[in-house]
Amino acid sequence: MAERFRLDLDGVELKDGNGRVVCILRWRTVQGLVLRLPESVDTVVPWRLVAEAALDLQGGTVRVRFQPGAAKELTWLQAWSELAGQWTDRADLEAPPR
Repeated sequence: MAERFRLDLDGVELKDGNGRVVCILRWRTVQGLVLRLPESVDTVVPWRLVAEAALDLQGGTVRVRFQPGAAKELTWLQAWSELAGQWTDRADLEAPPR
């Protein structure tokens, strides 16, 4: 049986405006986004602190914009209100999956 094609965003590095990796995108849950911090600790960012989470399939970019004041609760975010990353699929497809 052919393996089912699916988007896998686990492992996308999210960087600040200086190009520093702040966290790694893991997955989304009903409670919020699960992000891995550099200390290899997973943390859930509640949806109420996320203003926008966008995935551009054509450009392969991921962007997370946080609500104003989110850094008060997410001290690791420091002064940044937006993080972005580049997503590349692990498979090289010669044709669309069937």
